[in-house]
Amino acid sequence: MSTDTYYVRVGKTAGREVTLHCLTGFGGGFTDYASGRAFGLMLLLDAKRRADPTEFLVRGLPKAVARERVALAKKSSKAKSPLHAELGEPPVWDAAWHAEHTPRFVARSHLLARHNAVGEGRLQKIIDELSPLQQKGKGLFLDAAWARLHHFDLSVEVTDEKYLQHLVEGHVFGTTAYDAWIEKQLPPKKKVSAKKPKLAKPKLTKPKLTKPAKQPVTARRNEKKRRPSRAGT
Repeated sequence: MSTDTYYVRVGKTAGREVTLHCLTGFGGGFTDYASGRAFGLMLLLDAKRRADPTEFLVRGLPKAVARERVALAKKSSKAKSPLHAELGEPPVWDAAWHAEHTPRFVARSHLLARHNAVGEGRLQKIIDELSPLQQKGKGLFLDAAWARLHHFDLSVEVTDEKYLQHLVEGHVFGTTAYDAWIEKQLPPKKKVSAKKPKLAKPKLTKPKLTKPAKQPVTARRNEKKRRPSRAGT
């Protein structure tokens, strides 16, 4: 689509991690790249949601290649996706939403490598050289662009490998994804666990010893009088 900022090719998946190859220079700068978890999640969502315009993306390619890519896109589009089932239609442009929900699905997202980062001026000249291919078909243009324009490899690690279930290696799709959430500016929300109330320990009190009550003075004198006297020697 004309509003796409990147074109993405799904790479290899291993366990909970997938590599996504992102071609730049369409909706932004020629050397733009993104690597945040919000960006990674948006790519995972678009891989299925944006699978339909593939017919447009294969124009100009040899028929065999075009059929293969359309088949990959249909496979991704029809695949069951726990990620989409759980998320529905989230407000992916909202940083606050990402801060609360994205960590539940994406554990980590980071840049692996950049290719053809030769500067804006040089890349503009390459775009001008490749632009005539657009008239022959978007697919033909994109294949040439992958070889000469700036692109980067992104690793996205999810919290559960089921969230990669819908991805198909080799599938190419367009996206308007971007770094919607800057984690340093808005840290992820911490889960507040319900704390059990602490039970107060019973205090151990020592029993108080009671002293016997003192007898009155008169009572002590009477008691002395009643005692028998000792016999003289």
